[in-house]
Amino acid sequence: MKHIKNRLLIIMTVFIIVTMADIACSKKDNPPPPPVITTPTITSFAPTSANPGTTVTITGTNFTGATSVSFGGIAAASFTVVSATSITAVVGTGATGDVKVVTAGGPATKSGFTLTAPQIDGYDNSNQVGKDSLKAHWTFDVSNVEDISGKAPEKAVGASLETGVLGQALKLTSGYLVYPVIPALSTPDTLQSYTLSLWVNSPATSSAMSSFFQMTGEVFPDIWGQIEIAANTHWGHGGDTLVLNSRFTQIDGTSPYVHAFNWDLDPLANAAWTFHGANTWSLLTVSYNQFNDSLTVYGNGVEIAAKKTGVVVSPATFILQQPIRALIGTFAFSEDGFVNAPSATGPTWAGHGISASIDDIRMFNAALSASQIKALYDLGKAGR
Repeated sequence: MKHIKNRLLIIMTVFIIVTMADIACSKKDNPPPPPVITTPTITSFAPTSANPGTTVTITGTNFTGATSVSFGGIAAASFTVVSATSITAVVGTGATGDVKVVTAGGPATKSGFTLTAPQIDGYDNSNQVGKDSLKAHWTFDVSNVEDISGKAPEKAVGASLETGVLGQALKLTSGYLVYPVIPALSTPDTLQSYTLSLWVNSPATSSAMSSFFQMTGEVFPDIWGQIEIAANTHWGHGGDTLVLNSRFTQIDGTSPYVHAFNWDLDPLANAAWTFHGANTWSLLTVSYNQFNDSLTVYGNGVEIAAKKTGVVVSPATFILQQPIRALIGTFAFSEDGFVNAPSATGPTWAGHGISASIDDIRMFNAALSASQIKALYDLGKAGR
């Protein structure tokens, strides 16, 4: 009996040893799985447009242990992993393109980042200048439609599009545009003060005077607009001299108008009025300040001249005739629905359609400051 017990003990001992060995071998052959490493994702980032040196907040998942962040393929100047779902990164030299975060789990990218250049005169682009007072805007980037109202011209002659200063531009070949009533300009006191700004590429000589832009009442006894920027190109100064003209007419509620201020800035009358703006893209700006009854004309962001009009006597304010329409490239003629205007066959000095290119017309209901007008020029020259 004792011998049997000894044999059983030996057998059990051997079994235990073999089993332990098997377990040890099993653990050696099947090591524990490695820790799970998850791939990061980017759900959003803000701002989507930024200058070098700007901090961008990137939101997503699995950012812990991030090893690099880049903008448009160029490494961030620095970055901080705030949490597994947030990173703040400072844009370096940067480039437009994808935002990218790399972790041990791999890369995550999201498109849509735009690197913006440093500000010019305190602005990123022209649309920031006087934006709260902008009433009408013709960009010509897609069509001849006025952007804010969506109004297309009622009549378009000799008009097409070409590359301009800011995107596309209007190209007129003995052409012009006549617009219907634009709602933002459809009250008499809309423009008690105003600024009219436009880019133009016009020749210096022509057989007739060129009207680049005007606003004119439908019933008006003159071809001139109430608000006008034109050029006396028919005077033939030649070279690159563009002789500017600005018109300002005060309307009375009981008669067609009371006073008109017609200002030819002829260099022969005053050499300081010389503007070398023909045959190239130039920014023309005219501003009226109701508080001092002063009209100021600018060329390429620089004041050419300022003058008190004398047509609005306080406490009166500048009043627009209603209904009023915008014209580009022509004076007001009866053929275009202006019932009291002369026929286009009449005054041969006044162009009924011009050959020039015009871009980015802006009408503000405020007299922009000199610094704002300079900014419009500087930003436009930079394509912004």
